Amino acid sequence: VIGVDGGGTKTVAWLAPVDDCDNTIVLGRGKAGPGNPRSVGFETAQANIAAAIHAAFRDAHIAPQVTAAACFGLAGAGRDDEQRQVADWAKGTGIANVVRVCGDAEPVLAAASPSHRGVALICGTGSLAWGRNRAGHTARAGGWGYLLGDEGSGYAIALEGLRAAAQAADGRGQPTALLDKMLHTLNVPT
Repeated sequence: VIGVDGGGTKTVAWLAPVDDCDNTIVLGRGKAGPGNPRSVGFETAQANIAAAIHAAFRDAHIAPQVTAAACFGLAGAGRDDEQRQVADWAKGTGIANVVRVCGDAEPVLAAASPSHRGVALICGTGSLAWGRNRAGHTARAGGWGYLLGDEGSGYAIALEGLRAAAQAADGRGQPTALLDKMLHTLNVPT
């Protein structure tokens, strides 16, 4: 089986045996560029997903082949249209006999909760909260992408730090130790 986590920055694929009932064996791992079809386009996302899968087969020392099943947890694929397009591509290219495409938060919740209930938070290149209750109803907040909904990501935190340092340098903000650290790191006096 293949599991794929595709985000706005990178895509990771894992290859595992279908008969691992404990879900603890990883045969191979592969990485590639962004797998979010909404941020980089479907063609680029699909190329990166395929590259990550091929890298996982290489890591496992197994020739690429059609697997029993594949699950694609992708940022930018939380809606039916995106899921259908990625699933059609995956089936058409012969990645797996059974294909499941979902948003990137659903596998997080599945891994954390045997009952598949609760809330999953994604703070990567963009942020999202996604949850499922006992009745199976789901809800989401965020998921607006890196430009409009990046709260909590490393990029957003770094950007806020740089803003604070720049505002301190201009005298428009509070003094901050970040300014001295930024100047030192960039090897500039002012």
